[in-house]
Amino acid sequence: MRRNTLYVILSIITFLAISTVAATCNMCGFSISPTTGGEQADQASEEDDTSSGENRTTEETGAVSEEDGEDEQGNAEEASTSHSPEIITIIFNGDDITQSLESELLRISFGETPVEHIFLIIAEDTDSDELIFSAEASEGEIQDLHNTGSTTAEFSYIAPATFSGEGEMPYPATIAVSAADSDGNMDVFVIDIGLVPQITAFQLPDTINLAVVGRETGCINIGGSAGDDTYMGEIYIGDSGDNGISTGYLSFDITDLAGVEVVSATLTMAVYEVVGDNISFLDYLRIATTDYGARPLRVSDANITGSRIAQLPNSTTDISCSSSALINELQKKIDASSDRFQLKIYWSNPDSNDDGGPDGLNYQKEDVLLKIQYRE
Repeated sequence: MRRNTLYVILSIITFLAISTVAATCNMCGFSISPTTGGEQADQASEEDDTSSGENRTTEETGAVSEEDGEDEQGNAEEASTSHSPEIITIIFNGDDITQSLESELLRISFGETPVEHIFLIIAEDTDSDELIFSAEASEGEIQDLHNTGSTTAEFSYIAPATFSGEGEMPYPATIAVSAADSDGNMDVFVIDIGLVPQITAFQLPDTINLAVVGRETGCINIGGSAGDDTYMGEIYIGDSGDNGISTGYLSFDITDLAGVEVVSATLTMAVYEVVGDNISFLDYLRIATTDYGARPLRVSDANITGSRIAQLPNSTTDISCSSSALINELQKKIDASSDRFQLKIYWSNPDSNDDGGPDGLNYQKEDVLLKIQYRE
């Protein structure tokens, strides 16, 4: 009995001791758990790493966890990317002035007529969007701003009749041209202008309007199934009905201009007929000099080379060209005592789409005019 009583007392003491130790462990943060100490430490370490933000996906950093996968990130970025358009070319009166604008002003005289200030804007857009163009001038006016294609536009600029600014010439002005897509992306190109007074002299320039010499003007068709031929009744430029290619030729009699100084020159051609449904495959419309003399055209004249004076977009119908190259080439002919100034008009892609029908532009001789201002 004593022995049993002793066992009972020892059991009670042992139970109390174990309970005291367990309570002490809980207060100190220790856990008597089946989980091993190493596994618990690893779990705690992972929780600490997550809270630090190193592997989180956030809008600020664009980071993606390994569980998300790189492919999903790439697809999301591609779906949300919208590329901005870019204005790549500025053409003024038929001359590409994009590079020259980086180092010098475009000089324009006060009060000249709009036809002498024609700007063509060419842009690029990776997304192939229909671009919206705008233009704003710090001096003068913008007129007839319109798209000539999905990524091209044209407008006329009217310089002020007078200029109130002070200081040395040229007086500074700007034209800010912008191209925007439907997503609101925009590119802006600033054209720096130096406005100068119109040249005056004791003798104001005289003006002469030259029509073409009829029997020396027409077009030459090359490569068609019907054989090479010369058409004298019209000025057709493009893909011919027999899958050839036709180039237009103009001849002007300049004998009355002997010894003069050319101040300005403008070639205008009102289109008579746009032929075919699509002329885009023909690319740019180009104007260049040629010299076959005071006689009717021959097929062999197609081989005569010359200097290019203008390049126009494939959306061109009515032609208006007053480039500096046109003036320079005309002056060369006058200085050389030539009696003819002759031009050819052709597409930069001299090929047919072989559809059995014509695609191009048709002009009548009576709708062609070369307006020249000159001083003797």
